[in-house]
Amino acid sequence: MDTARAMLQTKRYIYVIFMCQQAVEKCLKAFLIHRGSEIVPVHNLRRLCELGEIIGEMNDSSLLRIDFLSRFYLNARYKEDIKELST
Repeated sequence: MDTARAMLQTKRYIYVIFMCQQAVEKCLKAFLIHRGSEIVPVHNLRRLCELGEIIGEMNDSSLLRIDFLSRFYLNARYKEDIKELST
């Protein structure tokens, strides 16, 4: 989140979103570990919520947010996609 804040100050918004996605992903994976679940190579936040069995506790607004953040996982790593995602 510190990196996301730094990117926000420099108006590098695409990286703000990417860093937020990364932070949420790490939190969800920590939750899975805490519950004794095996970590799978999944980056989709909705899927991680399903694996953590918390999807049913989430409201529509939260689901929209995690879906939005999930879109920025891989795409933000490829320069050719950054321009498209920034529009």
